[in-house]
Amino acid sequence: MLERLLEGWLDSASERSYQGPFCQILSAKGYKILHSTRHSALEFGKDIIAIGPDGKTCAFQLKGNPGARLSLSEFRDIQNQLVQLVTQPVIYPGLGIAPHRSFLVTNGIVEEEVHRALDDLNRGWAAQCAIGHTVELISRGQLLADIQLYGANLWPSELENVNNLLSLLVKDGKESYSFELASELLKEVLLLEETIPNKVSANEIKRRITSAALLTAATLRNFYRENNHYSIICGWCMYATHAVACIERHGKSYKQNAKEAVDIAMASILAALSDLCDEIKDKGHLVEGDPLADAVTYRGRYTLVVALMSVYWFWGQEAGFLKEGHDGFLQKFLPRDFTHHYLWGEGAVPQFLIYIWYLRATEAGIRPDFMLGELLKQIVGANTQKNEVGLSSPYYGFEDKIRFLMKEFLGIKEDPYHDTKFQNSSYFAKPLLNLLVRTNFKVTSKSVWPSYSKMLHKHFEPEEKWMYCLYKSAKGTNVDDQPPLTKEWQELQQEARECRCLEVPESLVENKYLIMLFCIVLPYRAIPSVISKLDRYFNGSWFIREPPVV
Repeated sequence: MLERLLEGWLDSASERSYQGPFCQILSAKGYKILHSTRHSALEFGKDIIAIGPDGKTCAFQLKGNPGARLSLSEFRDIQNQLVQLVTQPVIYPGLGIAPHRSFLVTNGIVEEEVHRALDDLNRGWAAQCAIGHTVELISRGQLLADIQLYGANLWPSELENVNNLLSLLVKDGKESYSFELASELLKEVLLLEETIPNKVSANEIKRRITSAALLTAATLRNFYRENNHYSIICGWCMYATHAVACIERHGKSYKQNAKEAVDIAMASILAALSDLCDEIKDKGHLVEGDPLADAVTYRGRYTLVVALMSVYWFWGQEAGFLKEGHDGFLQKFLPRDFTHHYLWGEGAVPQFLIYIWYLRATEAGIRPDFMLGELLKQIVGANTQKNEVGLSSPYYGFEDKIRFLMKEFLGIKEDPYHDTKFQNSSYFAKPLLNLLVRTNFKVTSKSVWPSYSKMLHKHFEPEEKWMYCLYKSAKGTNVDDQPPLTKEWQELQQEARECRCLEVPESLVENKYLIMLFCIVLPYRAIPSVISKLDRYFNGSWFIREPPVV
């Protein structure tokens, strides 16, 4: 049955949606991926550049033929790209000009006439001693065999998880991503369940990480079809953090066994952010469906999109390969204040923070620091009012908030918050105060302290580091901190200087875009030490003495 599911996925996958899994297969075969195209206007006929196991440079041109054949007419349409693939050298930093191998990859069946036409071209290129030699063909049959070898053999076998897989495969691509179902699947494939023995070979771990990537790609099929960019980001983010958890739990080298697979997943996330930026730019607004009905959810969506585009801006500035026009568009699109933001619960705080860090990076002055202070005041004020529900904890999402507000109108009998009151407690007030202390805003900190000190400051610490990377941790400690009524400023400064993340795997801490996105999609993972580390990454302005480099 799993083989049939794989066939169904491959036969419906677009070029973009099978590009990442194909890179994962190459990596599993021993290739080192140097470049995977973002499908910008400038491709040079080389979608993927890699170094083969034999040390030779390889260039791949991908073609999407889902559920169809690569016909002679289609082949003629891409012939110019093949000419570039074979006759132009591979240009990449650090690579000298040298002969390379050339590949045409398609997930369709190649017609006999195409084989003949390609053979004729290859003989001509061979006679010319072209730098790319001749074009080697990888079609549906070989792709399917590779996917079965590196994927289905390790996919879930337990009945419950097979049902979970089927549920994800048939999920409407317009819906929200199911973290719980995906996590259960990944835990089985990556040996993260409680009963799994710890002694597993590095080769087995590496095989399973590749298999999990192919599994993730298959479950995201419908989301790619519907251009549901956020769900695509969520899916690859979950895969990457679970891969880190696998390495951490089984004590293997991240660099040798998981880094390249995670890097490929990160490339898929970056591509999804880029596609989201394109959609916003082309569409010109963020309204979905009926504008009147969408008024209920618009501000929550707006807050999330601004956060994602803030991440994209930082990432693009650092990587230096934003699509043409994106940088200028983002500077116009991203706002200069919180006017249209929506603090629907504490789960929105990471979205606010990355936007504040964007403002800090793009404008001079202390206005972003005042906005940070206002955010803290809103949380403390909302959760210390009597006879009010307060801001929901980060374990409740935006959809829970909408159901809570609309429960009478929608006829919902059960309280989405399960009658929970969030008064006099907070998950984010403490890390926000630490960030405010770093700005040296002593007066603002002092003004909020009387109410702040009456609150219980909460977060969850998993029992082991690898458990932090999961959707839910089975074991851990609920940490409750009640601050004293008074505290010395110097003591607050010392606490604010702390930047270590001792509860989190080092390989995840060092991947700042992954852990930032992880905190956006699962905000209860934004524990105080992680927020402090993210501020260290994204906030270039400290007004207290910085901690030593560790």
